[in-house]
Amino acid sequence: MINVSDEFKRLAKGAVRPLSANIGISWDKATTSGSADDLPWQLYNYTNYGTDRVIEANVSRSINFPYGVQSAIADVTLDNHDKVLSLTNDDVLPNRPIKVEFGFTGAENVIQFIGQTESIPEYDGRDNIIAKLSALDFLTVIGELDLTKVVSLRDVRTDEALAIIFDMFGLNSSQYRLDRGVNVIPYLYFDKGKNAGNAISELVQAENGKLWIDEEGRIRFSPRTSDLGKVSVYEFNDGNITEKKPSQTQEIVNHIKITSDIREVQNFQPIYQVANEDGWEKDSDEDDYRVQGLGSLIVWASLEDPAWSVTTPILNGEEVSSNMTAIRVSDGTKVSANVECEITHFTDSVKLGFKNLNGFAISIDYLSLWGEPVKVVNTIEYEAYDDESVEKYGDQLLEINGNNCFGSYKNADNFARSILSQRASFNPTTDITVKGNPALQLDDLITMENKTYKIMSISHKLSKSDGLKTIMTISPFTPITSFILDMSVLNGEDLLG
Repeated sequence: MINVSDEFKRLAKGAVRPLSANIGISWDKATTSGSADDLPWQLYNYTNYGTDRVIEANVSRSINFPYGVQSAIADVTLDNHDKVLSLTNDDVLPNRPIKVEFGFTGAENVIQFIGQTESIPEYDGRDNIIAKLSALDFLTVIGELDLTKVVSLRDVRTDEALAIIFDMFGLNSSQYRLDRGVNVIPYLYFDKGKNAGNAISELVQAENGKLWIDEEGRIRFSPRTSDLGKVSVYEFNDGNITEKKPSQTQEIVNHIKITSDIREVQNFQPIYQVANEDGWEKDSDEDDYRVQGLGSLIVWASLEDPAWSVTTPILNGEEVSSNMTAIRVSDGTKVSANVECEITHFTDSVKLGFKNLNGFAISIDYLSLWGEPVKVVNTIEYEAYDDESVEKYGDQLLEINGNNCFGSYKNADNFARSILSQRASFNPTTDITVKGNPALQLDDLITMENKTYKIMSISHKLSKSDGLKTIMTISPFTPITSFILDMSVLNGEDLLG
């Protein structure tokens, strides 16, 4: 739940509630200087549209099972009677930073959404007196991009890998707050060009954690242990619930299969070899390793496995390491001097830059690259059931293939136990509409009829016709606390981690 003032809390519960809203849009994307603690969105110059111009605004948040990545969307309808939002205004452009704030007059507004508009406004009504905008949060925008670099990391936690990806897209550490992950991946590899959203989803899924952008526009991550010790933040009753109805049951999962490769860095060994003994006898256009006198040659070597490091070839080297030999093209004699090879390592390939400082042409007849290859040393083939649930509801399978972020069999087991404990039994959800309180957040625990529930999806909707209401899908939740030595009660509700 968002921290708000006592006056905000009082007005939220009151019978008469003076509503306040603000929609800020940075049409020109102009920024001002700020402090090091400012988030980038805080530096934009916004054109603000207040309560009198807001016809309707809706911010919705939900979580994507089984990946744990939450998304937020905003839909805003504004009064355009004076045509300030019309296309004749050159500043009205797509992909503009937008912020949505709800609150109460006499107290503060709280940020509900930070993101980017999808397109130019849509218009409605006579003479286009109504303008409609839709927006996505910045995490969704990042998820649609591709990785601009290879991700190659050793013994890395989920939060560390996420930080590398966010840094890749120009985010600094003030723009995200990542709790320490519990899953450690011996070697993580994502190729350049892989969809960033898929990479992020695989990391968060293997952790069975949660990733979201909070109402302040900061990316947040928490591991699967984040539910430990959570308590209810709000109580609902007939006085503040306006509508309640059963919803569809959350997806039952009672059978889990996980197949995931584990790669590890190996000791130095040959990782790429070329045997070109007859190269010097061939015509130059048939010899891929012909280097003219005082010339150079670039050759790309594709590696069978990614490599953590690669050593530089040594001409006629005697030691057990990367080496190469060259032959003079004119007479086939061995060349032992004035031939160099510079390598540039790109994880799964190597750029070989040959230089021939001799005045005659040569052919590289032998090349051996040594390095630390990253090989698949094990494939997790994990399977777990909840027998009682399978007998009761039939086989409800969650199968995960191709996600190589699980790191270890133990992590796969902990993932499965967590999912089965939450989803193996019939767990009906409920849709409730309550007196609007924009301080409530997705994943909060609430109390209703002396039972605890978790907010699985939430929408805050403010309109001139219906005021402010909050619509939630909630699911029964059993609060758990960690087992504390010499304090917790044996066979109690505390969880032994």
